[in-house]
Amino acid sequence: MKVLLDENISWRIIKFIEKYFEDVKHITSISTNRLSDFEIWRYAKINNYTILTYDSDFRNFVTYYNYPPKVVWIRTGNISKIHLAELIQNNIDSIIEFGNNDDFGILEIL
Repeated sequence: MKVLLDENISWRIIKFIEKYFEDVKHITSISTNRLSDFEIWRYAKINNYTILTYDSDFRNFVTYYNYPPKVVWIRTGNISKIHLAELIQNNIDSIIEFGNNDDFGILEIL
C-alpha cells in the first residue's frame, strides 16, 4: 500500500509509519508549490496512492468521484505527530485491510 500524506499531516511522522507501507510520501515531496485538494487527489489516483488526511474535502471527492484513490480520513482534529503515529500504529490492521478491500473508498479513524 502506498500512502500520500496531505499537507495538513506532518512529514515528520514518516519515520514512525514507513515500516508498515510499501511507500510513504508527503505532498511536499511531490511539489514545492501548494497544490489544491483536487490536484492532490489526481496525483494519488494516477500514481496509485491512498491519501492520509484530516481534510473532509477528500471524503467529498470519494462521494462525488468514487475511488481510487482511497482516503484514510483522520477525524481526531489536529493532534501531535507522536499521537498520530500511535493512532496509525494502533489501527494498522484496519488500514491494511482497507487498502486490500476494493469494496470501500474511505476509512474514518476516530
